[in-house]
Amino acid sequence: MAADSLKPEKIMHSLLKAIVHSPAIPVYHVSMPDGQVNPCITYQRIATSFDHILTGKKTQLSRVIFQVDAWADTDILAGEIATKIHLALDGLNQGVAEGAALVIMAINDVTFFEADEKTHRRSMNFRVTVKEYTS
Repeated sequence: MAADSLKPEKIMHSLLKAIVHSPAIPVYHVSMPDGQVNPCITYQRIATSFDHILTGKKTQLSRVIFQVDAWADTDILAGEIATKIHLALDGLNQGVAEGAALVIMAINDVTFFEADEKTHRRSMNFRVTVKEYTS
């Protein structure tokens, strides 16, 4: 497996696209393009911590915190999309395979109304433990 394909952002993008599996709900990294109409999903890495063993040596395991946002014109639709994402990702454990460990746990979620855009947003944070090649 190529090191580039193990990037947590690529993994998250692929998972989110597979979860919604609808061209009517596009998935964007960091921000949606100008003029994007709802619904859509955005995601971004907001923090990373690295595992070390007792000798101080760094392992290849990273704990990445992702923020995933479900955007929609109504709170109900944003909630439906967020629930689908939450149910699919929380507790996902693909174990160790061909150089990649993948475990995802939900941390929290919150509901927003973006008044200036008149848009509803469900924001969720997930902790992704992944074997990430950093060299």
